[in-house]
Amino acid sequence: MQDPQDNEINSRSSPQVPIPNNEAAVTIFERNKPIADLDINFKGSLFTWWNGRIDDACIFKRLDKIVLNQAFLGLMGRVELDHLARVGFDHAPLPLTCGGQSRYFFRPFKFLKFWIEEEDFKDVVKQNWTLERVDDIFIALKQKMKKTKNALNSWSREKFGDIFKKLKLREDIVRIKEDYLRREFLAAVNRSILQRP
Repeated sequence: MQDPQDNEINSRSSPQVPIPNNEAAVTIFERNKPIADLDINFKGSLFTWWNGRIDDACIFKRLDKIVLNQAFLGLMGRVELDHLARVGFDHAPLPLTCGGQSRYFFRPFKFLKFWIEEEDFKDVVKQNWTLERVDDIFIALKQKMKKTKNALNSWSREKFGDIFKKLKLREDIVRIKEDYLRREFLAAVNRSILQRP
C-alpha cells in the first residue's frame, strides 16, 4: 500500500494533476507554502479520500490537508483538526477547532512483547539502565525507567516504524470496506424485496 504522505500536490506542473480553474488560488498557495510549513496533527482516519471501490482498484489517500504557520498558532493557542467520516462524499470533512489553552497529553508507555525477541533489545536496555550515582533509590529508579522508556521508543520507531499508525491504517481500511459492504448488502436485500411480485 502506498504511503499517504506521498500524495502531496506541490505545484500545478505535476503531470497527474489537471489544471485548476482558479489559477490565482494556486499561485497564492505556492507563494505562501514556505511560510505555512506546519502540517498539524489530527484525530480520525489517516485518509481523507477514497475512490469508493473495494476491489483491487481500491485507493485510499490523504489528499486534503490544513497547513498553518507559527504566527497563526501563536494567535489561536490550541488547534485541533478532525478527519470526519466520509458519508455520502469521497472526501472527508476537516473541521478545525481553534482557541483555548493547549492541553498536555500524557502518553503511557506501551511495552511490546515482540521486542524481547530482537537481538539488540537487551543491549538497548543495558545501555540505558545505567545512571550516575543517585542517593535516593526511588528517584534513581524513576530516572532509569524514563531513560529506558525513551530509548526503547526511539529504537522501536527506528527499527519497526510507527507500529500504532500502521495498525490504525489497517483498521481504517477494514472499517471502510466493512461499511461499504454492509451498505451494498442492504441495498441488494432492499432491491430483492422491491422486486417481489
